[in-house]
Amino acid sequence: MDEVTELPAARRIGRYLLYGPIASGGMATVHYGALLGEGGFSRTVAIKRLHGRRSDRSQVKALLDEARLVSRIQHPNVVPTLDVISDDDGEVLVVLDYVVGESLSRLASAARKRGEPVPIDFATTIIAGVLHGLHAAHEAKTARGKALGIVHRDVSPQNIMVGVDGLARVLDFGIAKATERLSKSIVGQIKGKLSYMPPEQLRGQTDRRTDVYSVAVVLWELLTGQRLFAGETNGEVFHNVLEMEVAAPSRLREGVAPELDALVLRGLDRDPSVRFATAEAFALALEELMGLSRASQIGAWVQRLCGDRLARRAEQVTRVERDAATRSGSLSTLLEDGPRTEEVHSDAALGGLPEAPPTDTEAPLEVASIAAGPEVAPSGERPLTPSPGASAPRPAGAEGRSRQTFVWAAAGVLGILLAVVYFARKPAAEVEPEIATSPPEVGTTEVAAERMTSPEPSGVPSTPTASAEPVEAPPSIPASAPRPTTVPVPWPRPPGPSTPASAAPSVPAPVPAPPPSPSAAAPNCNPPYRIDASGVRRLKPECL
Repeated sequence: MDEVTELPAARRIGRYLLYGPIASGGMATVHYGALLGEGGFSRTVAIKRLHGRRSDRSQVKALLDEARLVSRIQHPNVVPTLDVISDDDGEVLVVLDYVVGESLSRLASAARKRGEPVPIDFATTIIAGVLHGLHAAHEAKTARGKALGIVHRDVSPQNIMVGVDGLARVLDFGIAKATERLSKSIVGQIKGKLSYMPPEQLRGQTDRRTDVYSVAVVLWELLTGQRLFAGETNGEVFHNVLEMEVAAPSRLREGVAPELDALVLRGLDRDPSVRFATAEAFALALEELMGLSRASQIGAWVQRLCGDRLARRAEQVTRVERDAATRSGSLSTLLEDGPRTEEVHSDAALGGLPEAPPTDTEAPLEVASIAAGPEVAPSGERPLTPSPGASAPRPAGAEGRSRQTFVWAAAGVLGILLAVVYFARKPAAEVEPEIATSPPEVGTTEVAAERMTSPEPSGVPSTPTASAEPVEAPPSIPASAPRPTTVPVPWPRPPGPSTPASAAPSVPAPVPAPPPSPSAAAPNCNPPYRIDASGVRRLKPECL
């Protein structure tokens, strides 16, 4: 069935919408479905639903087994199970990933109708992907790390999906055998399709080599374009599986290499010990011999053979997606509001957006209003104001105004502190060049005698070295000022953490000069300044 007949009245089951059928199988029907999420999210899925609903509990257990087993298989060549749900009546449904593609049986049939065989390299590439997916199923483990021992037991062209992406996927593990199942097979009951069963499966013995045999039958049919074990009745098919001689594919189709014949016939051997031990070994042998075709080429081949069916199915999916989007609210939101964009504000420090013009309720802040208090900028100096390029963009709302106020306040306080430090250091900077450029007026002995050690901490008198004339304690010189080359000036230690910033530094009392000698008539102008009680240098009047 190809039409979505239930779109206007789709059933809502939890987070899912159930629409019309896609395909119908032996015990279940696969429907279109949609998963609805928060914020208008929706996704197209496939929902598997039993024919008998709740009447046959064994079928319900088999469906749950399939979902539980496939959930442990993580491989791109296996159609994944997404969820298991139940409605208000207790009906169990399995949610599968929706694959855009067609079954291998329909692709092979379409190729026969066109009179063109399946390309050999396409056939081997598809079968190699199926073998890798089956190997992942064979190696699956429980959450505790115990091997599940999964055997598909129903590998056939009907259970192989080839997508428009060129990838082959195995599906329908409904009758798979595993060590942990809710349902158990009845003794003497045969499950699967007779035409693809190995002899040991007919006798009730299966392992992973059973799937290897079934895949070899599918490959033989793809290469030759014929059924291998055909028959009008089950008895005839049963006899052919046990007794019929299998011909090499190259005898029925030209272009099949003898090496490929050997691989196919080894997989079809009735003795399981002669076959490939694992599905992966069979896949690697095919890849080494034939290589792999490009997925895009296989996808184009699928589109060419079944393009009409895929187009009709795409229209149905479009209807499903539109209906699901309308129910979730995302479609109406997009149609009414259009695409939404978010405004992004950049940081002012990075030179982002220009400053927004002030409003009546949001006037620009001045530095003067931030520096309220007894401390003011020195007179005659230009007040510091932030530059336009450094202003931050004005955010909207109370939170933005609070952030802006903090930025302006921090900038104002920083400007004031820089101004205070600058003017406190300015006198020292004006006097320092005189010291650096003035040549000493005494000899070498006097210059060496004037070198002094750093003053001791506050409270401990400093002892000057021997000199021709006593020298007063040196002033405070900032670290950034250049040092003289001839007369080194001692550097006072800055006040400690316990000393307030406004307190004057402790300076030792000057040593009284001895009476001038008769020969020393000139005033003492080296250095030409004194240090007052506040630690500021004062020029000596006699040296002006």
